[in-house]
Amino acid sequence: MGQPHRFAFVHGKPSHGRTFQFIRVIKVTPVAAATQCNISNGATTRTQTMNRRKSTNRALLLAASLLACGPLPPAAATETDQSDATFDCVVEPSEVVDVGSAVPGVIERITVDRSDLVHKGMVIAKLESGAERAAMELARVRARLTTGIELQRANAGYNLRKESRNKELFQKALLSRNDMDLTRTETRIAQLQVRQEQDNQLIAGLELQRAREVLERRTIHSPIDGVVLERFKAAGEYVKDTPLARIARLDPLYVEVILPVDQLGR
Repeated sequence: MGQPHRFAFVHGKPSHGRTFQFIRVIKVTPVAAATQCNISNGATTRTQTMNRRKSTNRALLLAASLLACGPLPPAAATETDQSDATFDCVVEPSEVVDVGSAVPGVIERITVDRSDLVHKGMVIAKLESGAERAAMELARVRARLTTGIELQRANAGYNLRKESRNKELFQKALLSRNDMDLTRTETRIAQLQVRQEQDNQLIAGLELQRAREVLERRTIHSPIDGVVLERFKAAGEYVKDTPLARIARLDPLYVEVILPVDQLGR
């Protein structure tokens, strides 16, 4: 069933006159776990009768059903033929994730149910987001507006032409120094107002990006590939600090096999 992944030693436990002293933990694929493990409490018959040509999805679902099983008692091998001995095993997922929401809110819909296969990035739930969607549209409109910039540019152009005319009058002593200083100040203010409108448009773009992120956080995605073990919430419920669903990664699986001492090193 693959190469040993890690070992965990436990105290010896007698079983049918034999002492089982260690647990071998191996890393296998879901199909291997579904076809090679000897599972008790009725699961053995189902596994042995499965057609190995069935799809991988069915093997994944079978492996998911085994996750509910607790530790199983070791099965004793016959003394006459240990090469054909079988041992009970415990199938565990390589990762289990309780998926929650980054923000509190009322669930609009949940798109998965127990035993459903999910993929990383797949949408599994959405929260009500009418206000957030409206805020994003408002930010989008503000980011596209260019009227303010065009208005200030027109004003700045007028002040530049006015300053040029007043400069000629000042050189001919037809305009006071005070009026000339006022004209230059108005031109500078108009140029700064153009820059201010450009900064405001940049801020509007950042606000649009923020509104998109706020809206995106109300859509919940699966963080891993796997199978839904439990669904804790339904549409219409309020979620804050509790998970919506529990997802298990089934590829690879970890299989704990309880072996007798004389199998050590084989």
